[in-house]
Amino acid sequence: VLEAVAYLHELGHRRVAYVGMMSRPGQPEERYEGFLKAAERFGLPDAYHAASADFPSAPSEEDAYRTARGLLELPEPPTALL
Repeated sequence: VLEAVAYLHELGHRRVAYVGMMSRPGQPEERYEGFLKAAERFGLPDAYHAASADFPSAPSEEDAYRTARGLLELPEPPTALL
């Protein structure tokens, strides 16, 4: 995830959103945790950390599509999604 965020940052993306499972107490989700660390490292806006869906289990393709569409309909949408 760090490499993906670094690559997007190199391309000029500053509004990057994560679509996937978030961490829960006692149940870290490694990709999300990696996204948070990378976002902090590259100074990405906090709004896009929280804008991601909190799925109760692995998201289906339809869940991810709905979430991505909602993010892209924001007044200032992310320029990249992970």
